[in-house]
Amino acid sequence: MPAWPNRNQALTAHVVDELPKRWRSKPRVRELIGFRRLTENDLLLMERWLGADHIVPWWGPAPTRQQVAAHYLPYIRHEQPTDPYLIMVDGTPVGYIQTFRIADWPSYWPPGKPYESEQEATGIDLLIGDEKMTGRDLGTHVIQEFLREIVFTRPHVPACYADPAAGNLASLGAFRKAGFVDIGPLDAPGDPTPRRLLWLARDARNTGMKPMELGYGGTELRRKLVAAVLRRNKVATASLREDYYPNTDEPLPRPGDCLVLIGYDDEPLGIVKTTDVRIVRAGDVDLQFARDEGENYETVEQWRSAHERFWAGREVTDDTLVVCERFALVDRW
Repeated sequence: MPAWPNRNQALTAHVVDELPKRWRSKPRVRELIGFRRLTENDLLLMERWLGADHIVPWWGPAPTRQQVAAHYLPYIRHEQPTDPYLIMVDGTPVGYIQTFRIADWPSYWPPGKPYESEQEATGIDLLIGDEKMTGRDLGTHVIQEFLREIVFTRPHVPACYADPAAGNLASLGAFRKAGFVDIGPLDAPGDPTPRRLLWLARDARNTGMKPMELGYGGTELRRKLVAAVLRRNKVATASLREDYYPNTDEPLPRPGDCLVLIGYDDEPLGIVKTTDVRIVRAGDVDLQFARDEGENYETVEQWRSAHERFWAGREVTDDTLVVCERFALVDRW
């Protein structure tokens, strides 16, 4: 549903609390995400955001004040079937998000897609207007909170859809990390921008669980490790103790933790449950743990050499503390 001509989710952002260290491109802060309905008093703010350099490539040319009012006042006044909200961080507006029933906008959403059989399916669009808040994975957390607080509090909604531009990698990544699955291209009538149709059902995936990211996204190592987990050959993983609290904000894993297994393209593939956590010296990692990592290690020395390569740039000695985590695949999507 067109939020603005040639619009798309300008989704780069900031993390709230619990993302892996490698995601941090800007300092993380712990802040409260909330939502407030858009009002007429917010239109000047919307005009500024929609004209911002980081928004225009995805939402089209900067609109005039009159165009902003003409577009958003019908939403504010309940004259058109779209619910508009400001994204609030610690009480300060930083972006815009909207939701709507896809069946109410047939001129935009083409037939022949899964939502056609889901009369109450909902769509969402959003942008992070405050550029200072971009680049920190805020988008993923905003999506998760909005689903929990707004979209899926409506018991009749079976699924949520989004349609980011195929070239907007930040947007695609944010939705995938929030649990959405890419189900193919979407050619919207009158919109020349190639888009992807993303989907999240009202089920266990909407949990807000932390991700389990093995290796790095888009690498053959990620593909190999995930495949081993899905075959249940890989039931253990190792990380450096220094990457956790109090050195960072990342809490140590605990037995009983459930995480979403993330695939090669950052897509959610299932749920794993932590069964055991031990902190040991690198020199004390045993052969059974090395084998449980499912990477065909026949000796502890092979395990050590491979992990030192992965932890390149970090000094690893026999006394370096390693977090040895065992887990089980409990659900596969």
